[in-house]
Amino acid sequence: MAATLRRASPLHLGAAALVLVLATGVVQRKTIVGAAPQTARLYAALGLPVNLRGLEFHGVRSSLVKDGDQSILVVEGEIRAVSKAAVDIPRLQLSLRGADGHEIYAWTAEAPRAALQPGETTAFRARLVAPPSEGLDVVVRFVERDARVARQETGTAGTNR
Repeated sequence: MAATLRRASPLHLGAAALVLVLATGVVQRKTIVGAAPQTARLYAALGLPVNLRGLEFHGVRSSLVKDGDQSILVVEGEIRAVSKAAVDIPRLQLSLRGADGHEIYAWTAEAPRAALQPGETTAFRARLVAPPSEGLDVVVRFVERDARVARQETGTAGTNR
């Protein structure tokens, strides 16, 4: 084996090392994203999304409704369990963003259920009375029960104005 390695060119050894690193990066992507959450976007761009929570948002939509003189922003959609085991549902953080994409206002809401079994879904609905008029879209994320900063962006919806 040592004689074989001596005959291999540095190019071949470099290519083998690169293949090994890439394969490890694919196989261990959940561990990598858990340690460095910013890598989740890179994996998603490569067609290898990583979902550490085992939950996904579907059909997120928002609308403005009137209740007398009050405007109310209503955000609704579904939460689906995509894991192979039961999963707890964390709090929801909803962020209203302006034309420049920056957050204008954020609030949290409790999920309608504490947990979901594999494949189950539950509908959610959150409201904001008198939303800022410069809001253009809403981002819905999961946050830890005691966290104020969102960890993963998972669904967006325009305000349909």
